[in-house]
Amino acid sequence: DAGMSLTPLRPASSVRPKVLLVTILLLLSGPSWDTANSGSGNFLARKPKPDGTASAEAGAEQEPSEGGTEADASQDRRPTFVNDALVQVWHQKRPWLVTCGVLPRAEVLDWWSQGGTDRPLAAKLNLCDQDGPLHLHLLVVGQQPLRLGEAEAHGLHTLIQLPARVWLRMCIMEWVTIRQLPGDRAAHHEALGLDTAALRITFPVVPESYTQRLLFQALWPVLMPRIFWAKASIPMQAAMVLLIALFLTSISMCLGLLGMWIRRQYLRRRRRRQRLTQLEAWRRAAEAATWAFAQEECCICLEDFKVDADLLMLLPCRHIIHSSCYSDWVCASSYVSSHLRCPTCSTRAQGVALPERDDR
Repeated sequence: DAGMSLTPLRPASSVRPKVLLVTILLLLSGPSWDTANSGSGNFLARKPKPDGTASAEAGAEQEPSEGGTEADASQDRRPTFVNDALVQVWHQKRPWLVTCGVLPRAEVLDWWSQGGTDRPLAAKLNLCDQDGPLHLHLLVVGQQPLRLGEAEAHGLHTLIQLPARVWLRMCIMEWVTIRQLPGDRAAHHEALGLDTAALRITFPVVPESYTQRLLFQALWPVLMPRIFWAKASIPMQAAMVLLIALFLTSISMCLGLLGMWIRRQYLRRRRRRQRLTQLEAWRRAAEAATWAFAQEECCICLEDFKVDADLLMLLPCRHIIHSSCYSDWVCASSYVSSHLRCPTCSTRAQGVALPERDDR
């Protein structure tokens, strides 16, 4: 294929100090960002270099060659990766989260699908700072070699440019299907199928302004819970569990207090309706009664009784009050009794009468 090329990889002779410094800082700051390759195994891939070299395989140091035979054998063992065979689909659903989907081209689809969708291939991300700003090299290797015509390669390689202000330590890579990738998939699923395996690389992005950055650092576990539980350290996760427990406890207590207040208000309203209903029933059945005491004022509003005033006599104590004053008093929130009683002597009322003055 004219759009793809084979890149031979040879062991590198040196590693730039900046890459070592970044790696040490990432290791000391917590869980390493490039180990979250869920479903990709423990493949330790080599990082392609612009000059055609690659870092030696982890766990096996390259021995110095002593003669042409060993040099030729080392040349035969050098891994090769196919470039320009992977398609990147970028999507930014939220301002703080950028997603990169990596899909195969149709030419390598058979090799890409050799392991199914559960654990199709082995993938590895490598950080590189050569030829410009920091970027990532994605290497994908399968159980079987990749054959393109007469050529044979170990896997696929693509270069991923990092978004601005990316939070490298919290980047995660996982195997998904094409239907799980966000963004526009119409250009790929027709040829590949929605159930084809794909790589999804999630990049958290730190806001640019100082205020938004402070809010992001305080709320990022809430904004990105999946990344937090996958990448945060154990003490941080334990602290988050404690905060969640305290929050849920506080919410439960508030809901309990709110429920008690609502129940209390409901009972008060129900008792108020019951008192008013009972009072209205007594008024309709009230009969005339003579004035029993020399009472000249209402004990609630402390105003003198007028001739044409609407008065009530409570039975059996026979104390007289204004009808409107008594209705307002039994409907007040400070009235805690469940039954009607006299405001003068606190006797429980059993009925009412219409008082009449005895002018004799």
